[in-house]
Amino acid sequence: MSDILDYEYAVIFLTQAEFNGPLCLPPPFDANPYLDADKNPPWMSVDSGYAQFSAIGGLGLGDRPVEELYSYKLLGAVPERRLDWNRAIACTPRAQDLNAGLAPMDNFGDGPASSGYVNFNYYQGGVISAETYREHDWAKGHKTNHIGGTMRPVQATPEFSPYYIGFEDYFGGYNLGGSGNAQLDFFKMKFDWACG
Repeated sequence: MSDILDYEYAVIFLTQAEFNGPLCLPPPFDANPYLDADKNPPWMSVDSGYAQFSAIGGLGLGDRPVEELYSYKLLGAVPERRLDWNRAIACTPRAQDLNAGLAPMDNFGDGPASSGYVNFNYYQGGVISAETYREHDWAKGHKTNHIGGTMRPVQATPEFSPYYIGFEDYFGGYNLGGSGNAQLDFFKMKFDWACG
């Protein structure tokens, strides 16, 4: 897959046994002639958690306690500088999501889009301003890393199927432009990301 900057991405599908198996290191890329022009990203040598944590200033903020950092609160620790350092992923269903099973669509009016999809936010009285910005009660508390349902893209909603995953910069230490997020559509095999 390619993104809007013409960078390439790949998805590796795992069997249940592979997914449940032991963690393994990424394959060595040193001998790949197609990557000679690029430097290996930091996560290839120091772990994605450590690379992300240090990239956002998490290591060396003067007298500010590390426990106050957003990334520390998310990870619960300072990532260790080893490739096998990780945090388990847990999945819990959203209590309410009007958009479960619906293709996400931008709708700029008051009602749902043609798919029945409803944006998580609205402007009170139809007046677009920071003061009138509101979120629907049913969307409050939805986590930003999620599978399907209501999408919270940083910019425009991509034309995706209902079968997608949405994730933020800190999920795996990706660099999606600093406070960005991404969506991966498993049905259409499309990838989209944007920064805030």
